[in-house]
Amino acid sequence: MREIVFNRNNYNNRRKFYDDIYLNRLVDLSIENYNKSGLNIFIRYMFYSYNSNDYEEMLSSFSLMYNESISCLFEVYELFLQWNVYKNYNLGEVRGAFLELLTFKLLKNIHDNSSIYRESYVKRDDYQSHSWDIIVEIDDLLELYECKFSFESLKRGQLNQIFGSINNLNADVFLIFYQLKRKLNDNIEIWRENTSKDKFDYLINAVNIITLEDFSEGNPFLK
Repeated sequence: MREIVFNRNNYNNRRKFYDDIYLNRLVDLSIENYNKSGLNIFIRYMFYSYNSNDYEEMLSSFSLMYNESISCLFEVYELFLQWNVYKNYNLGEVRGAFLELLTFKLLKNIHDNSSIYRESYVKRDDYQSHSWDIIVEIDDLLELYECKFSFESLKRGQLNQIFGSINNLNADVFLIFYQLKRKLNDNIEIWRENTSKDKFDYLINAVNIITLEDFSEGNPFLK
């Protein structure tokens, strides 16, 4: 017997982000303008900027590289200026919340809201998973989503929990990153630790990995 259990404490701890009007507007801008060159990487870099001078330098640099997207980049720049996110939040936490909210809204464009669970875990017989950022239930199939803004924020212990869910549940697992794919292979070697390459490749290949480039091609969860 399978049960999806809502983790209210986890959700309440993150609700301030989910309700933030600037964060929601930023997510909507990303979705509406997914095909604007440079937009997603610009948003990523803005989340690593710590004052208004950094914002201005980023806008100036990206405007030269992606002049065709200047109006959209400027809109994101102005949003960050008004938001003062570096003063109001822990940037590490808000980066993760951005990616979770982006993933949630994209999934809502595909699935009925009643089939989507946020901050929930799965119980099946004697097995209990960790809390997933998002779970989608489609008939007997589960889709489990874990959002990590950067590769470095994913630790091997968390990967072991993910592999455990693959082994114990009838589920498709998605790891979502807001980072360019080119550094993925280096991090796979770090995550592997002492596990044999063949065994770890078998485990990691069972995971659907989404990276920043995928968000620039439309809704990556439609593929």
